[in-house]
Amino acid sequence: MLYAGAEKANAIAIGDLKTGEHRILFDGTIPRYSASGHILYLAANGALMAMPFDGKGKVTGGAFPVIPSPGTGPEVNWIGTFGGIETAVSQIGTLMYAPRSFQTSELTWVTRDGRAQAVDSTWHGAFSFFSLSPDGKRLAVAIADRSGTNVWVKELDHGPAHKLTFEGRVSNYAAWTPDGQSVSYYTDAHDPHLHLWMKRADASAQAVSIPTKGNPVESEWSHDGKWLIFRTSVQISGKGDIFAIRLGSDTVAIPLAVTKYGEQDPVISPNDRWLAYSSNETGRYEIYVVPFPNASSAKWPISNEGGSEPVWSRNGRELFYRDGQGRMVAVEVTANAPTFSAGGSKVLFSARDYVSGASHRQYDVAADGRFMMLRQNYRGVQDSIIVVENWFDELKSKSNK
Repeated sequence: MLYAGAEKANAIAIGDLKTGEHRILFDGTIPRYSASGHILYLAANGALMAMPFDGKGKVTGGAFPVIPSPGTGPEVNWIGTFGGIETAVSQIGTLMYAPRSFQTSELTWVTRDGRAQAVDSTWHGAFSFFSLSPDGKRLAVAIADRSGTNVWVKELDHGPAHKLTFEGRVSNYAAWTPDGQSVSYYTDAHDPHLHLWMKRADASAQAVSIPTKGNPVESEWSHDGKWLIFRTSVQISGKGDIFAIRLGSDTVAIPLAVTKYGEQDPVISPNDRWLAYSSNETGRYEIYVVPFPNASSAKWPISNEGGSEPVWSRNGRELFYRDGQGRMVAVEVTANAPTFSAGGSKVLFSARDYVSGASHRQYDVAADGRFMMLRQNYRGVQDSIIVVENWFDELKSKSNK
């Protein structure tokens, strides 16, 4: 099976459906296998490329362009998400492709009744996963460009922004330490495996490694600063597991949600007593809450019609999530009481117009109850489909050049 990695989305990998093992082949995204013996994929500049491939897991030659990049400029960013070419190839060699609209995104404040207002109408980019600082005055956000994906820190709403990470191809999933002084994130900067690093938010010091194992990606800090909760990559055996460790005292992380299913989106309650996360143990992702750190002692299902991206309200009285229909839901909870309980739920607004997160949440909630979300802006229109017959002959001629 060919796929673009969920955590390292600019890498094309091959996976064994029986064992779950995978291996990264090369950089790119949106792979398609061609019966001509090639992998077709999009390069970082938007060009459609062909890589010779033996169909058994081995690249047999160098990549060459098939269709050039549909454009240039800062809007041509992380093509896997923000534009490119949609392709299909038949077994007899007919190619169909359509240029896709380029997208940037806009950070947006959304009220509980769905009214939207741009955070900063002058600021656009290939934004993705972000986190509000504990005091709500700053934002850590991933921004993609031709060099890769890096974490930036912005003063809200109309203040300046500065780039925080510079190493590697991908640094993402930023999380604030409880004192608001530093940001943790995962990066591929130092070797092929993913690791968690931490850097002062004002970029006044070098990044430092966080000692965890198992390809960690999502990080979450307890509000008292004692615990680091982390989730391992969905690309490794187990498809994502959640652990916690007390840095400086624990030598081994304790398991919080470690199963054969996929667990993700860990988020701890404001009083550090309860952990919410999503799991696909029923066949689709739903939201659950467990005690922290004794996660095995109890478990409460929160959603029953699909659920992802849980976030606690700042006062701990509500738990938000995105349901299976793309709606934002608020659940009343007694997280501040000795025993956890969930009350009634209420659909707040449709979030279909806002970016959702397949492996990490794509929104946050401020102390005043507003949601910060991502709205995509499209540049260009997909208005044609191009058909090329006898394309294998053309592909063969290109490969011989």
